[in-house]
Amino acid sequence: MNPNQLQAIELMCTGDMTQQEVAKQIGVTEQTICVWKRDSKFIELLLVAAREHLKQYLPDIYKTTVKKAKAGSYQHIKLILEHLERIEELRNGNKPGSFTVSWKQ
Repeated sequence: MNPNQLQAIELMCTGDMTQQEVAKQIGVTEQTICVWKRDSKFIELLLVAAREHLKQYLPDIYKTTVKKAKAGSYQHIKLILEHLERIEELRNGNKPGSFTVSWKQ
C-alpha cells in the first residue's frame, strides 16, 4: 500500500467523510479510490481498520442492544442469541456457522 492508500483507509474507516471528501483530502480522484476498492488487499486493510475503530463503541452498542432485547425487540433478542452462539462455537473450536439454533418467534 502506498501512503495515499493508507491515509484513505484511515479516513474511510471512521465513516465521517464521503468518498469524494476522502479523495479531495488526500489529493486523488474519486475514481482512484474506486480502483483501490477493487483491490482485495485494500479492502482487507480497510475492514481491519474499521473493526479497530469500532471497538471503542462496543460497550455502548452492547448496552443498547441488551436494553432493546429486554424491552421485547425480537430483532435484538435474535442478534444477541446469534452472537452468543458464535462465541460458543469459537470457544469449542468449531467453525462459526457450522450449526444453527432456531426458535419460533
